[in-house]
Amino acid sequence: MKTKLSLLALVLLMASCKTYTIEPEKFKKQLIESNANTLKDVKVNNPLTPFSKIEYKANSLKYLNVYDKNGQLSFMENSPSVEMRVTLKDGKRKILYLDTVTLENDTLKGEKSRILGLKSKIPFNDIVKIEVQDGGKKYQYE
Repeated sequence: MKTKLSLLALVLLMASCKTYTIEPEKFKKQLIESNANTLKDVKVNNPLTPFSKIEYKANSLKYLNVYDKNGQLSFMENSPSVEMRVTLKDGKRKILYLDTVTLENDTLKGEKSRILGLKSKIPFNDIVKIEVQDGGKKYQYE
């Protein structure tokens, strides 16, 4: 019985984390048109300790036009819990928080860990696929 409940919980969790895609060039265009490189200071709650906050610079992207698995256009609101998975030409994947992503000289820059402050740089020409999803993490702007 316990195994069945665990399996059901896993299925529900996976169904709730809807993944969307966006073509790299369309993503780049949206970043440029929305002037997303304008950064603002933000604070989010720290899910590990309820009494501390995490401070960082976030982009000004409000919404992202994305496509579901059926190719239907959707609009995803940018938030601290939205994750971006980038697939590179060599098959490797990098994960970034969408609200930290900026484009500088044809290089995507962003944070892959807020708690550890780990950053990543990705040459835009190496990107073949971009997927975004709300990771369900309990981050919220303060």
